[in-house]
Amino acid sequence: MAAPIRMSTGVEQVRSWLCGRFETDMPASGIAESLRIGWNACPIWPDREDGRWLYAERTTVGATSRTDERQIHRVRNDAQGALLVEVFSFLPDAMPPAGAWRTPDFFNRIDPALLVPREGCAIHLVAEREGYAGETRGTGCDRSADGTTHRLLRMSITSDSITIADRLVDAAGKPVSDAETAPTMLRRITATN
Repeated sequence: MAAPIRMSTGVEQVRSWLCGRFETDMPASGIAESLRIGWNACPIWPDREDGRWLYAERTTVGATSRTDERQIHRVRNDAQGALLVEVFSFLPDAMPPAGAWRTPDFFNRIDPALLVPREGCAIHLVAEREGYAGETRGTGCDRSADGTTHRLLRMSITSDSITIADRLVDAAGKPVSDAETAPTMLRRITATN
């Protein structure tokens, strides 16, 4: 049996902290339009040598709707040693079923070469006192067809929370809407190894 593949301490820690079940705090009672957001993630493909991989489902539940975002993330060091969290999407006919995070072996039948990289959406992380924080760089993340808008993602990760800020900005980096979107803090409910 081969020895486990070793990654940098930062890669191992970020992957570990991103895996598990997370939820936003319960909305105040009586507020029907409040959203509840969950993040459920599990480690996958432990034998790969090109980073630590995880599958994540981000679910937003409102009073009358539910949306699911399912993605693969790869945590790795770039050529300069900096931490990256890269984002990959599935081909339209290869989307895993909701709840697949509960069965990581499901992903053994998926070839990572068939994933679609979300160009420009990698989060570049730096170590902070209590965890890691970073954001996307450039204008490539979910850029509009005419190039006038793109998504700016910011993420902070600690051992017990993930905070995500997601904004649509113009080519100059100014918010498209005057409405300030507050970052979403997801608190850990359970861990997965």
